[in-house]
Amino acid sequence: MNFSKVYDILNERGISMRQVCRDTKISTSTMYKLSRGQGVSTETIEKLCLYLGVSVKDIATRDKKESPREDENTALKKYMEQLMKLAKELEEEEQKIEDDTAKVMTILTKLGILIDNKSNQRKDEIASIRRNLMTTIESIEGTMTDDKAAIKGDDAILYEILEDIEGDTNKD
Repeated sequence: MNFSKVYDILNERGISMRQVCRDTKISTSTMYKLSRGQGVSTETIEKLCLYLGVSVKDIATRDKKESPREDENTALKKYMEQLMKLAKELEEEEQKIEDDTAKVMTILTKLGILIDNKSNQRKDEIASIRRNLMTTIESIEGTMTDDKAAIKGDDAILYEILEDIEGDTNKD
């Protein structure tokens, strides 16, 4: 869009750009952008229209190289081409993911079977070790009980011997 008509209206009315900036609070850099055909906000355009008492149609012209229909159609075609390309890429990626998922599931199934077999073997080994440990613990406990009884018996004999010795010592 070209807003060069703004400057024509200002010249016709004898209004300086400095006066417009002061009255509308539009910065001089924004007015400079407008004069160079650079983009400015719609708020700026509205302020100018109100200040000058005109509509946007009165100050805006379309550049000759701008043809909205052609630009819109070209842009839409490009956009559609990009969308179609992305859709095709997504479809290919989905297929790859499905293929990879099938491979992973096959591998996991095989691993699951191996793990189940290994797991059962390990369970059997652990159960065997547990039984051996329990047998050893029972054997040790039995030995300890026998040893305690033997020690108590030995203690009783030692006390008798000590009493005999003390008794002999007292007689002397």
